[in-house]
Amino acid sequence: MGLGSCISGCVTLIMLAVTGYLLWHFLGQPESFDEALTNLNNVLDNFSFDDFDFSNMFGDLDSNGGDGGGDYSGGSNHTLIWDLGQATENGLTLTLKNNLDETWQLEYQQAVANWMDSDPGIVQLESVRVEDYLKDKCKAEDGLMMVCNYNDGDNGMLGFNNLVFDQNDIIYSSVAVMNEYYLANADWDERLYTMCHEVGHGLGLDHTDENPYNKDLGNCMDYTDNPSANILPGDVNFARLRGIYGEVSRRLGSSLRRMMSSTTTEKSRDVPHNLEQAYDEAMANLKRHVSEEYHAAKKGEDAVDEDDGRERNLSGWRKLHQNKWAGHFVRELVDGYTIQTSVLYPRE
Repeated sequence: MGLGSCISGCVTLIMLAVTGYLLWHFLGQPESFDEALTNLNNVLDNFSFDDFDFSNMFGDLDSNGGDGGGDYSGGSNHTLIWDLGQATENGLTLTLKNNLDETWQLEYQQAVANWMDSDPGIVQLESVRVEDYLKDKCKAEDGLMMVCNYNDGDNGMLGFNNLVFDQNDIIYSSVAVMNEYYLANADWDERLYTMCHEVGHGLGLDHTDENPYNKDLGNCMDYTDNPSANILPGDVNFARLRGIYGEVSRRLGSSLRRMMSSTTTEKSRDVPHNLEQAYDEAMANLKRHVSEEYHAAKKGEDAVDEDDGRERNLSGWRKLHQNKWAGHFVRELVDGYTIQTSVLYPRE
């Protein structure tokens, strides 16, 4: 046997080993052959080309580029951040408006506490209760996250988060919504998972994984068919937040940071007068589109109109990514402002 044959054989063995390792990882790192077969059957049973966004192979021609989030797999391919005039790398201090009825207070308080439960501290969330809970008060507001629940109907949106950001990828506002139509009678784990997930998007996080059939990663930004195993933020989520915002400085009082944040934001942000109108119109169009796709899928219909080959009623929205569990959409609003919406679909 010549030297060339030996080298060729070694290369083949290495390639087989790498392929085997990748397959093992893809199947959720099974601990036995039976578990591997079970996971493979789950993947094959639920396989669909609709679960793949092949446009991402060639990049997002309309994006601004940037870091896709390290271990994070979904959403946009650039990082959206809050910049509220705080000292660089001193963590994130963010105000949340609690526009939830009494039935959601425990889930909300638990999710907020969980997102602040890191050592060292990274995120400080300061909650303000909205008086006289009303759906109409669930509006985007400059420099804060609005968290709401209401019955949005059978529209295919279990929960969603809207991030409005400017041309520099600086977040203007976040709105996190829990849809009572699907969640009113859901169990505690399902509700806490959804709350944790949507608040996580509001902090600027994408998904850590978008395959619900592999082994659960144990964090609420992971797709899962088992919310009970993913109701908390995980180390990878906190590591990502630390990479974006740094750690909360113990040398600066939170009240001083809030004062600096409020002053800087008010003076530096020039918000278009018609931003709210553009936001409302965009969301009405997206909800109509998602609802049509959702009900078409339930009937076994295609989500594309055969007469013109275009997806139904996107109305200026671009689909960044979508599978049967979630969708990510983006649309330009006005004067350099853009909205990005992450939607969890009902698991049926």
